[in-house]
Amino acid sequence: MTRDQLQKTWDALAVEQSPEIGWLTKRVLPDACCLVRVAINASDRMPALLFEVKASSVGLIVEYPTSTGFAMSPESITPGPNGTVRLCLILTDPNYRDQFCALTEDVLSVVVQSAVEEDAVTAILARLSSWQNFMRRHSEGLSIEEQTGLFAELLYLMRVLHPMHGHAALNTWKGPIGGLWDFVTGDTAIELKATTASGSKAFHVSHLGQLDANRVGHLLVCFQTLVQSIQGASLVELVASARLLFGSGPAGSQFQLLLLAAGYSDVHALKYQTRKLALQSLRHFRVTEGFPRLTREIVPLGIIDALYEVDLEACLPYEITESVALNLISSLG
Repeated sequence: MTRDQLQKTWDALAVEQSPEIGWLTKRVLPDACCLVRVAINASDRMPALLFEVKASSVGLIVEYPTSTGFAMSPESITPGPNGTVRLCLILTDPNYRDQFCALTEDVLSVVVQSAVEEDAVTAILARLSSWQNFMRRHSEGLSIEEQTGLFAELLYLMRVLHPMHGHAALNTWKGPIGGLWDFVTGDTAIELKATTASGSKAFHVSHLGQLDANRVGHLLVCFQTLVQSIQGASLVELVASARLLFGSGPAGSQFQLLLLAAGYSDVHALKYQTRKLALQSLRHFRVTEGFPRLTREIVPLGIIDALYEVDLEACLPYEITESVALNLISSLG
């Protein structure tokens, strides 16, 4: 069910006559494994999604996902362990209606893919947890620097890793889920550094562990130079291409979760669609003994962490060819 269809259904329900309490609802997705209703709260006219499931499908949940703009709570329909529960996903702030619409479209997509109620409940809660993190960190969208970083990661995922590993390449993308490096494939880690600055001769390192090669078999730094060009692609267009690449099945759902974890949502598409980037160059450097870096083992005692810049020229002795780099990242382990 698309966002446009959800909006139209909520708008139609909102003008209906209703009692002072309860719900105005319309059943949707009749083939889903649980009963799903698009709803309006009769008392405050706020949009909602309602999922009616067996109590045994819910189990013991200590805390339901809640964030700025949305909340989920259970309502008992038939009491008891063999009864029925209504899971209510509700918009709590009208200022976040666009985000809520994107969220509900996303949640419905995972319900459609679930074969049984237990899986649907698990998928709903997992997706809402991801949206909870998104709303906490990226409710206003990505900064220019974050957009550039995500653009570079998507390019590498699609152009380098997917041709070698297919949909399994998604398992190597660690940046969005708090990984130490952007990608890890087999015993090789890849840290991406991207710039749109003409003639840039340095890259930033954000912490002492980032260039610590002792933590992995092989550590590569991939330096991407991106240029703004009308012949390039916007972040929105690149995301659309990636979605086509990974499809609408499990890989597509996994990609959507990673994308959300990276801070991207279609609700901010207007913010991202005018800036177009193209790849100018891609270079790989292998981090070995002597590579210019700071690690916990070599900084003075008492230094907990560091943010620093590395001169690209000082890395030239460690540059490797594309074929050598591809050989190092060809194994999934």
